[in-house]
Amino acid sequence: SGSVDELPLAAAFARGLDVFTRSQSGDADADTIAAGTAAMRHAVTRVDVEGLLSPNETGDDFPTENLKFLMATWYLAELVSRSHTFDPSSRLTCLVETSSLYEQFLTQCEQHEMLGDAAKIVRARGVNGDRPDPATAREEKVQRFKRERLINEKLLALDKSQFERRRVALAEADWDDEDPEDPGSGGVENETEARTRWLLLVENAVAKTLDGVSLVAAEKEMLERRMENDARSGFVTNCSYDEHGGETGGEHADRSSRNGRRPSNPPSSVSGMGNYIIQPGGSVTQIGRGYVPPGARQSAAAQIGRAVEMSAEQLHTIQLAMQSRNSSSDRSTILGKVFRPGHVLPTMTVEQHGEIEYSELVERTAREKSNAAKKKLEESLRSDEEIETRALEKARTWDEFKDDNPFGSGNSKLRPCG
Repeated sequence: SGSVDELPLAAAFARGLDVFTRSQSGDADADTIAAGTAAMRHAVTRVDVEGLLSPNETGDDFPTENLKFLMATWYLAELVSRSHTFDPSSRLTCLVETSSLYEQFLTQCEQHEMLGDAAKIVRARGVNGDRPDPATAREEKVQRFKRERLINEKLLALDKSQFERRRVALAEADWDDEDPEDPGSGGVENETEARTRWLLLVENAVAKTLDGVSLVAAEKEMLERRMENDARSGFVTNCSYDEHGGETGGEHADRSSRNGRRPSNPPSSVSGMGNYIIQPGGSVTQIGRGYVPPGARQSAAAQIGRAVEMSAEQLHTIQLAMQSRNSSSDRSTILGKVFRPGHVLPTMTVEQHGEIEYSELVERTAREKSNAAKKKLEESLRSDEEIETRALEKARTWDEFKDDNPFGSGNSKLRPCG
C-alpha cells in the first residue's frame, strides 16, 4: 500500500479507472480489483486533500481537467461492490461502504448542481423514505434506460470523431516537426468534447447510482436476515462471495492465509446445506446443521442404508412408469410421422407468389422507363458533331472487328477449335 500512497492524483485515478474498465469486461481477478480499489481510494483522498472540488462551485465552474475527479467516488463505489469476500459479514461490510459512497456521490452532485430534474425527484423521495407506486417506478426506470441508451450513443459518436480526427492527423503529419498526438494538431480530443464526455459520464453514473442504491439495500437486507438465521442455528458460513454476492466456495482458507489472516472459525466438515436422514417411505428429516459427531454420522449412514433397501421396490415401480411414459411418447412420435408428405410443403400460396412477381415487374418496368428517359435526355444534349463522331467510331470499331474475324472463321461442328 506504500507505493499506492505515493502515487500522484492523476496516476492513481488512471490506475483505478483502468481496473474498473477491465472489471466491466470480466478481465480483472480478485487481486487486480483489490489493487484498483486501493488506487481509487487514494485518488478520492487526494481530491479532498487538494480541494479540487470546492463546495461553493457548480459543475459549470469546474475546469475540464478537474471534472473527471467528481467520478472518483462513484468508481470507488463500483470497485468496492465488485470486491471478492469470504463470508456474509465481509460482504455486508462492502455493501455498507458501497451504500455510503453512493450517498456521498449523490450529495456531491446535488451540491454542485449536477442532478437533472428527474434525478432530483428520485433523490428527494429517497431522502424522505417515500416509495413510489409500481407504475411510477417502472416509468422512471424506462426513462432512465432510454436516457442511458442516448448517452451511450453520444459517447460512441465522440469516440468515432476522435478516432477519425486522429487517423487524419496521422495521415497528414509531418514527422519532422509535428506531433500528431498534440492537441493543437487535432490528433486528440479537444477541451469541448472532453468536457461533454465527462458531463455525460456523470449523468450516466447518477442514473446507475439511483438504481444501485435500491439493489444494495435489498442485498443488505437479505444478508442481515441470513446472518440472523445462521447465528440462531449456530451455523458458520465459510464460503467466498464474488462481486454479485454469489457464493464461489472453497477458497476461504487459501485466500485468508495468502492475505495474512486466519479464519475466524475452523472449516466445517460438512456442507452448508445441513445434514438429513431419509426415513422409510421417502420422508426427509434434518438432523442438524454444522458439525456432526462421528457416532451420529455412522448412525445416519446406517439409517440411510436401511431406507434405500426398503425403497428399492418403490424405485423399481418408478422406473417402470418412466419406461412406459417414454414408450408412449415414442409411439406418438411415430404416429405423427405416418402421414407426413414426402415432399417439401410450399411456404406461400400462388396468389402471394403472383403478387411478388407483379411487384418485381412494376419495379423493373419503372427502372427501364427511367433508364430510357435518361438515355434520351443525354442524346438530346449531344451536338450534331458529337453524334457523327460517335457513329464514325462505332463504324470503325465494327470494321476492325470484321477484319479480325472474317465470315466463316469461327467454330463450327465441322471445324472445332483446337
